[in-house]
Amino acid sequence: MRTRASWLALGCAAYIAFAVALFPAGTAHRWFAPDAFRLGSIDGTIWSGSADLASLPGVPMRDLRWNLDALPLFLGRVSTQFEARLGNGFVRGELTVSPGTISVSSLQASANLAALDGALQLGGVQGLASLSLETMEIRDGWPTAVAGSLRIEQLRVPPLVAAGDAPALIPFGDFEVTLTGVSGRSIMANVRDAGGPLEITADLSLELGRPYTLAGSAPRVSARVRERRNLPNELIVPLNLLTVDTDRDGWRTLDLQPWLSTL
Repeated sequence: MRTRASWLALGCAAYIAFAVALFPAGTAHRWFAPDAFRLGSIDGTIWSGSADLASLPGVPMRDLRWNLDALPLFLGRVSTQFEARLGNGFVRGELTVSPGTISVSSLQASANLAALDGALQLGGVQGLASLSLETMEIRDGWPTAVAGSLRIEQLRVPPLVAAGDAPALIPFGDFEVTLTGVSGRSIMANVRDAGGPLEITADLSLELGRPYTLAGSAPRVSARVRERRNLPNELIVPLNLLTVDTDRDGWRTLDLQPWLSTL
């Protein structure tokens, strides 16, 4: 009897393992995925699959592919490697989910800022963004740790002061943003220019207003800038309006809140 029971248990376990291994990704998405996460044209299994279309709030993606690791499941975690097309760019990395916590690591992404406007509410700002994220942890919807860097190239911004003859967008150069950590509900960063009409050094804090999204966030910037020779005329008037003080070396201390409040 024991031998028969052992074989029966082994057979049931093998059947369950086989069923789980072949569990359709489309069924898993319908049963378990949150409403904010949309997939279309799903193929494969829950362990290794793809979707022609995918969407997080305000961020459409294409050609999503994933591979789920089995071992972390025994520790109560879901861990998967993923990659997708993001506008004319890409995103890939590793996502780990456990009760109340979401962690992203080894993430690389590149995209046109226009593809992110729906999620970040950039107010018409254009350029190219490249993100290298070592780690980010979110607990109960709020970030608790972040480390990485962001490079923005060919940045163009709407005129800070409306004028009839002003161009639709003003070239603003390239920037390096270093993500330094989290304070309360704010993501902290340092900003340096990498070439453009202004030398810039700034400290940035982005206070999040709602969990799991950057929408409604409130940026605050402490910035010092110095003019270069190729400063566009369209920047001279707003630069003077935002300047609080200028030192003997030409470095201006700015109050950017009037401009940031319009974004």
